Amino acid sequence: MAKGIRYAFRKLVPEVGGASEAVRKLKRGLQIVLYERFNRTVEYSVPFGAKSFKFLFLPLGEGQGSRGLFFERENYEPLLKYGHELLRDGGVVIDCGANQGVYTCAFASAVGSSGRVIAVEPIPKQIASLKRNILLNSFQNCTVIQAAISDSVGTAALFLRNKDVEATLVRVESGDSLEVNTVSLDSIASNLERMDLVKLDVEGAEAMAIDGGHDAISRFKPIIVCEANGQSRFDVAERIVLLGYKAFLREEEGWNECAHDAFSQSIFFIHEDKVSEVLASLPVTARGNLRSSQGSSSTSIVGGHASGNKTV
Repeated sequence: MAKGIRYAFRKLVPEVGGASEAVRKLKRGLQIVLYERFNRTVEYSVPFGAKSFKFLFLPLGEGQGSRGLFFERENYEPLLKYGHELLRDGGVVIDCGANQGVYTCAFASAVGSSGRVIAVEPIPKQIASLKRNILLNSFQNCTVIQAAISDSVGTAALFLRNKDVEATLVRVESGDSLEVNTVSLDSIASNLERMDLVKLDVEGAEAMAIDGGHDAISRFKPIIVCEANGQSRFDVAERIVLLGYKAFLREEEGWNECAHDAFSQSIFFIHEDKVSEVLASLPVTARGNLRSSQGSSSTSIVGGHASGNKTV
């Protein structure tokens, strides 16, 4: 319980958004302490642009993916705060590394009943939570694939390390492993007529996912949102750029082009053939500061780099 209280106040101290926001965050922090102390599962709402979705807080403790979202809500990560700007009714999204379904539910709320979200997640415990959150929202536009995204279809060892949220196909020295089925982006896309966005958060296996999706990426040119750390960040960024993509960050003032290996919580890759189309579809508030790197075209935007600290 003491750890939970420390967590709440550690999050509260940097708050500069005003008294009401500070009180709101203090309340959430104390709720986390109580819910975990009494082992309570609680339903709450998370905004995603003009839409919202319901989600379950699970009393799993620190580092397991429940606390941060409950505390931060739409401010949890740039993708959750701004991802709605990239999605439209009828869109098709692949959520690789779906975990408990935060983004599966967010995407499903944005693309509507005519759209589709395909959630890929290998861990049975997370699959159960994912399905519960989909059911909680009565989403009929979600497909769940119990497998790990990789460069081929088959089976592989999934290394669990010390937390389920850090499970990886990349071999590690310690920790248990679990044999799981694997799928590729190409195998998923074989029955699709469109693919608008791919989210990759697969703990170091992002490059493998790209290697297994060349045909699908070349065909559909989806927006690719990638969260990677360490050397894998550079490996996956190089692969994506070689496929004709430009890298962008969503900062407070708008969408800015960045170096493809910029350190960030989430980097958004947009194919060079679709940059103009995507930028034209953005809300005016997100395009207000866009300017050409050459001063003559709106197809390229520039800006500084950003960094983020994921809340766990």
